[in-house]
Amino acid sequence: MLLLGAVLITLAVGEGKPVYRDTVAYTNAKPCPPSTSAAAAPPGDCLGSLVAEIRDKDRTYRGGGPGGGDTTHRLKLLLPSENTVWRRVSGPVYEAAEPGGRAELTVWRGMTVGVTVDGEHSGRPPRPVAGLGMWALLGWGGAGLVLWSAQGNGRPGLDLVLWALPWMAIGVAGCVLLVSAVQGGFQVGAAVALTVFVVLPALYVLTLRMR
Repeated sequence: MLLLGAVLITLAVGEGKPVYRDTVAYTNAKPCPPSTSAAAAPPGDCLGSLVAEIRDKDRTYRGGGPGGGDTTHRLKLLLPSENTVWRRVSGPVYEAAEPGGRAELTVWRGMTVGVTVDGEHSGRPPRPVAGLGMWALLGWGGAGLVLWSAQGNGRPGLDLVLWALPWMAIGVAGCVLLVSAVQGGFQVGAAVALTVFVVLPALYVLTLRMR
């Protein structure tokens, strides 16, 4: 159990660190200077802007049909490089878009992170922020196994289940706070401090109850 906990912590740190770093960098990115094109902009330093021509639009219904379920909206865009790509957009952007019209693309590190048509904007982060919460929760579970193995007898049993449930409940709350802090544009130190305020009380309570 101790080894499993250590493996989970190592995996969570290794996989979650790039997501955390990229999310913070993207959240704090500023628009590129007017004289700097998106292609020439230093990677990750700023948000570039490109103008594309709208060639086509497509709407796909899944599950409940036009009256419900999941609806996917996409635009076919002609980029300045003469390449055509499909980009997923929100409903308002889809309705505002017309073939032959123009769309303004927000570009970060070569990825399209936003599409604007006639004042309607649709944006999405380069990496799903939910992935950060999942890796953080995995690491939290590994930390719980390490702590439980160090203070208990190390054998799986009913006591492990009883402690795992409240431990993971506390972890879910902490991971939600972490994701909110990172997505909200807080600095790295603020996000870490916010997480520590959740982790330390949890460790303290668990230690008292396991004695």
